Amino acid sequence: MPSVSRAAVVTHGRTRNVEGAIERLRAVAEAAGGELDFDAEPDADVDLVVVVGGDGTMLRALARFRGRELPVIGVNFGRIGFLAAIPADELESGLRRAFAGEYVSVSLP
Repeated sequence: MPSVSRAAVVTHGRTRNVEGAIERLRAVAEAAGGELDFDAEPDADVDLVVVVGGDGTMLRALARFRGRELPVIGVNFGRIGFLAAIPADELESGLRRAFAGEYVSVSLP
């Protein structure tokens, strides 16, 4: 996959719970030369959607960008994290790989 130059970010809205994660995400994006869009509209020009939260946040992001065929990757800051690919403690390494284009996209119906 090509490297990511611009990513939409979707959080669960409780910033006090993910504020540190957002700063970590900003550092990864900056080091990769990428931009983050925290207010991306469904038709925004982005290469990837990064979800920081739990399964509910992931479902909201999938619904928001439905039909776009954008890769969506989750960092688990919820309780279960069934839909998230990256555990919270692996945020940097997982997102570094994603921004470098080192991910596999699985299409869902």
